[in-house]
Amino acid sequence: MLNEIINLRSQIESELLTITSPQSLEQFRLTHLVKKGTLPSLMERLRDVPKEDKPIVGKELNLLRVYTENEFTLLKNKYESGKQQTQKLDITLPAEEQKREVFIRLCKLSMKLFQYSVKWGFLWLNLLI
Repeated sequence: MLNEIINLRSQIESELLTITSPQSLEQFRLTHLVKKGTLPSLMERLRDVPKEDKPIVGKELNLLRVYTENEFTLLKNKYESGKQQTQKLDITLPAEEQKREVFIRLCKLSMKLFQYSVKWGFLWLNLLI
């Protein structure tokens, strides 16, 4: 069973290196992390391991599971953050909606500037008189 875990780890590591898109990441998840994937099936087979080997095999299997889930989460976050960065400015929107977005951003910025100036003790009333 330890040999299977080592082989699966090397397979997972090589597959992680080849993931280049959200679709390939989803395929990786379907292969290894879902209920009938490779990792849960190995977890189920842990019952058949002799008692004296269970702590070692269980530990290695758990390390592999944690490693795989962490790497999957990192890649998932990478692709999601890339998606968010490309959605910041939508050039397909009509010009009026883009102007509205810019206006809202400027309003937020001016409000922050006003809040900081009040925090620092600058009085706006002196400018208005």
